[in-house]
Amino acid sequence: MDIFISRTNSFALFLFVFLAGSLHAARPKPLSEKIHVESRLPAYFNTQKAIFVLERFYVEKEIDLELTFRENRTGQVPAPPLKVSLSGPNARHEEVIDISSWPDGEYKVTIAESGNRENNGTLVRAIRKQTVKSPTPPDEPITMDGIKMLFFDDWYIESSTGITKKVNPSRQIPIEPWKNDKSYARNMTSVQNLWFNNEGTMFVELSGRDTVHGESLNYCVKSKDLKNWDVVDGPDKARTNNVVDLGHPRPETKGNRTFRHYDQDRDGEIDLSQVHVRWSGLGKDIKWGQVKIPGRSRIAVWEKDNGESLILGKPITTDNHLFEPDEIGTWSDSNDNFGAPRLSCDGKVLRCFQSRLIPRHDPFRIHYDNMLCDRIMVTWSTTNGINWKPTFFDVPTLDDPPATQHYGVDMWWEENKRLELAYHRIYDAKMQRVSTELAYSRDGISWKRIERGVPFLDNGKLGEWNFGYAITTGNRIRLQGSDGYYYEPMTGINVLHFMFLAAHNQNDRTRITADYYKKRFGGRVAGEKGVQTSPIWNWYGSWEEIAQQSRHQRITPGLMRYRADGWVGATPVKCRGYIKSKALTSNCGLRLNAKTAPDGFVTIEVFDEHGNFLSDYSGPNAARFTGDSTSAELSWSQGKVTRLPVDAFRLFITLEKSELYTLQF
Repeated sequence: MDIFISRTNSFALFLFVFLAGSLHAARPKPLSEKIHVESRLPAYFNTQKAIFVLERFYVEKEIDLELTFRENRTGQVPAPPLKVSLSGPNARHEEVIDISSWPDGEYKVTIAESGNRENNGTLVRAIRKQTVKSPTPPDEPITMDGIKMLFFDDWYIESSTGITKKVNPSRQIPIEPWKNDKSYARNMTSVQNLWFNNEGTMFVELSGRDTVHGESLNYCVKSKDLKNWDVVDGPDKARTNNVVDLGHPRPETKGNRTFRHYDQDRDGEIDLSQVHVRWSGLGKDIKWGQVKIPGRSRIAVWEKDNGESLILGKPITTDNHLFEPDEIGTWSDSNDNFGAPRLSCDGKVLRCFQSRLIPRHDPFRIHYDNMLCDRIMVTWSTTNGINWKPTFFDVPTLDDPPATQHYGVDMWWEENKRLELAYHRIYDAKMQRVSTELAYSRDGISWKRIERGVPFLDNGKLGEWNFGYAITTGNRIRLQGSDGYYYEPMTGINVLHFMFLAAHNQNDRTRITADYYKKRFGGRVAGEKGVQTSPIWNWYGSWEEIAQQSRHQRITPGLMRYRADGWVGATPVKCRGYIKSKALTSNCGLRLNAKTAPDGFVTIEVFDEHGNFLSDYSGPNAARFTGDSTSAELSWSQGKVTRLPVDAFRLFITLEKSELYTLQF
């Protein structure tokens, strides 16, 4: 009997395992185990088409999909379901979607396998569309008195032929006094001030410390050749006075403040010039006075002269990097990459700048980054201090490498505040490096990058002081040297982003080992899609080498050195090019900043506003320049005429083997 029961139980166990295995084999795989799918770009800015990239895990299996679209806030359906069939030998498929008729919005895209939605589940992705109009140029003729015309855009240009706009990268100068005296070595050092003395020696005040909250070591260095830096007992008081303040964040109002929420009936119209955007700080139980404040938020505060600080509405943004699989995020999801708030010239618009975090998925997710999201810079603007409107500051395009992100902006005005420029920190998450590009705007809302992908501050080679980061600093000062060059503070970091995060603010770096990295970010850094599977591995031979380099991480102060006003130059595509200006007025002379080849030249002819020939300013009487000067005075009629016409005029510029940076009226 016992033998019979044992055999019966064995048969039952065999039957159970067989049936369970059969059921498991018959259970369909969820869609997430069949394909990767993601929008090619995190957002589509001023464009008419979106691209979805779909990758099959198994090319021998065909998959029929259905994509449906619904605006995340309003529920609006902009287009009927889209059928997509994945077949053939190629695992990757790119589906182009016409979004030209879609209103601006944040659209949830639900991807399901045709006929198997219930069994196989769905995937949720997003199409984010925004359209921003470029500002309207002023009516002609345009007054130019006192204006230094830059060539970032065609604001003053009617037409050009054979001309391109070229970024001129800055020279980067490290300041490393610890090479001569190791006692000055600190983990992080920054430039506080800089100047030349009367003999042309550069002096720089530095502040160094080992941790964010550590004691500072403040001292001064000097250099005659900008290569060797010596510590000096005291700065030379005889200094040139050519330092320009490009704008600093408004400091917090000092003294005892009383906090409460703004009340329109009680407090009246908000004075935007007194509104500050404040970071609430870390933690959960934060209070400003007796008012509870959400942690990790940016909040507008009206800091009145009477000592009151009025909290204006809800937080503008709140840090958030954790998203559910079916979440596409909102405008207010942010992280700590930002730009200082700025008030418009007329005082009517206040802007602040913050990176938005946008959840991303394979094949465009960078698994070894600390964020499984893209950081995309957003301009938040308000006319009343309460209601804030978000606009993408810049969005990567198809010309940018996948996983191009943003790491902050530093801005200033040129052309008597007609033109706003920005040092735009570009983060290549795939390579874990941060460089700096140039962007410009005529209204502070619509921004464009010059020569997209060409850095003004590029990263150095492996082991160099700026290998991982080449960025500007919050110390927004500029010194003009007698050599015709500008000098500005900058920062370089010698390791990649994920390595910097491991060592930053740590005095004891012995914990940074190969094993440490293998556990980093929950194992993602060294996981199946970690650093060792990326192009980064070409720089390093092992995790031990990465750990060793991390332990030597340093934030090094430096200087940008570049031609005065020479960020961008207009230059011929080949040998010769032409520029025709719009109708202008100016009751003064004209200077130019340009350089030519030995056999090149710049000529400037002046026509009336209708394009008619003015004999004193054209043909053989045109102004002609050869050589290299940042401020060459022009004349016409063989030197007899030095002032522009009284009436409106147009400039006709010929460039041959030359580069033109500015025209100073």
